[in-house]
Amino acid sequence: MPNSDWKLVNTGSNESYELKHWLDKNEYSTCKDNFDTLSKVIGEKIKKGHSDKIIKWSELNSALKTQPHWFSDLAPMVHQK
Repeated sequence: MPNSDWKLVNTGSNESYELKHWLDKNEYSTCKDNFDTLSKVIGEKIKKGHSDKIIKWSELNSALKTQPHWFSDLAPMVHQK
């Protein structure tokens, strides 16, 4: 049975809008530096070096909740007044 698309995030640069959506939803800036940092966190910390370009939303959200220090280099969203 195939996986539902809405449960998975493609982390490849050609699908950057998915990670940018996650950054925005969690009130991080969607700048390129944050995208690159988040991609690195996913590859090195969450996926532990596995090269697949897919992660579950639940894995990413769980990592933010249980390992917030992994995400400490992400710049926050700047709110306009």
